[in-house]
Amino acid sequence: MITLALCVIFLLPAYHLAKSKGYNILPLLIALTFLGVAIPFAILIIFERMYPMMDFAFAALSLVIAWILPKKDGAPGRKYLKITFDCPECKEEVVFPRSKEGKPELCPKCNEIITIPLDEFSSKLTIPKRIKPNLESGSVCYASFGNEMLAVQMQALFEDIGIESEIIDGIGGGSLPLLSGSQGFKLYIDIEDWDKAVETEKNANQRVDPTRDNAC
Repeated sequence: MITLALCVIFLLPAYHLAKSKGYNILPLLIALTFLGVAIPFAILIIFERMYPMMDFAFAALSLVIAWILPKKDGAPGRKYLKITFDCPECKEEVVFPRSKEGKPELCPKCNEIITIPLDEFSSKLTIPKRIKPNLESGSVCYASFGNEMLAVQMQALFEDIGIESEIIDGIGGGSLPLLSGSQGFKLYIDIEDWDKAVETEKNANQRVDPTRDNAC
């Protein structure tokens, strides 16, 4: 567990640092992680001894590689590494690392639970194909989200064009479940509005949460 934590300490900054310079080194990180597991295991089998620093040395190497990569023309640079926004609760400006985007966190100014918003540098994912339920009437689940903010954003998008919707969450109260982000937020609409909702989502081409389910 400690080894995994140490690897993450290096891998996440390496990924975001490379992205800030205009590179996607995810395949390299996967390869280095594999080597970081396979090589120490092979050494243990062959030489019957373990080198304590070997298991996360490859993760550290990824950070070095990301550091020495030259910045590409048009890359966002340092402004990609941080997300700066006004807290929706206390209205104070707060800053969070890029790795926190889309996740619930405590505001450092007012200690209220807020969701770190996505911005113009957030990954734009493919909108999943919507499979229309075989129903003639009634309320149906249109999409499931990993955090409430994105569910509210889509709800507002729909309401702007007259589609009524309802968000059902599985948090169940308390701050710990919300901070874990382990529960989903389901957006329900009337089946008669399904086609209109799909077309609206495509036209908006909105940014979606990687933790969102493709189906309810």
